[in-house]
Amino acid sequence: MNFISRFIESRLIPFVRKWNLLNLIIVVIDIVAITLAFQSSYYINYFETGGFFFSTPRLLKLYLLIVPFWLVLLYILKATEIPRTKRISTLFYQYFQSTVLIVVLLLVFYFVFKLYLISRLFLIEFAFFGFIFLLLARLLEYGFFRTYRTKGYNYLNIALIADESAIKFIDKLFSRKEWGYRIVEVFSDSAKVRNKYKEVVEVLPERYGRVLYDYMEIEPIDEVWYVKKSISAADVRNIVRSCEELGVTFR
Repeated sequence: MNFISRFIESRLIPFVRKWNLLNLIIVVIDIVAITLAFQSSYYINYFETGGFFFSTPRLLKLYLLIVPFWLVLLYILKATEIPRTKRISTLFYQYFQSTVLIVVLLLVFYFVFKLYLISRLFLIEFAFFGFIFLLLARLLEYGFFRTYRTKGYNYLNIALIADESAIKFIDKLFSRKEWGYRIVEVFSDSAKVRNKYKEVVEVLPERYGRVLYDYMEIEPIDEVWYVKKSISAADVRNIVRSCEELGVTFR
């Protein structure tokens, strides 16, 4: 019961709150990919019969059983998110995980509901095609949004609290426009940071607490990133408190 409560509080409720048109489009694409996988497996195993799988009641029931489970698994594994900086190998692993779990679930359904008239080869092929089609769909979505962000859309405004150890990281944020992050303010006492970036972004001395709070009230800041080599616990607490009050993400 504790697991269910934690899942509802930490995953389900935030998901419902953040539900928007983009989420709906992604879910529809996933359903289409799973449907194509099911139909492809049907063609291979029942090519003599022809037609579509939903004309066979037992296959239609299996399809209606498995689609919600697969979508929920993808959500739990965070594979439904459109990542800004996620590696392709990570996406591959997430979808591979979901496919393995779906194979297990298909076998459970096969024996529990006594679906002996359905070929087990069909189930394996369906899982394989599902993995391929879902991964390809997500890679295409990923590529589209990378291009979209490169053109200046769907970006997040971020404020950095940094020292000179973060210079390479800041350079990467400026160069990787496809990540969709726009630095609007840098708070730093480092002369190197100030001299390097003062021409491209406003660099202010480090003044935490009310100064940062007041700034975030005025400027549209989505996230505050603390990228210093040495961490001051007191400063971090003040920043976190300010971010929580204004609904700004702290990293």
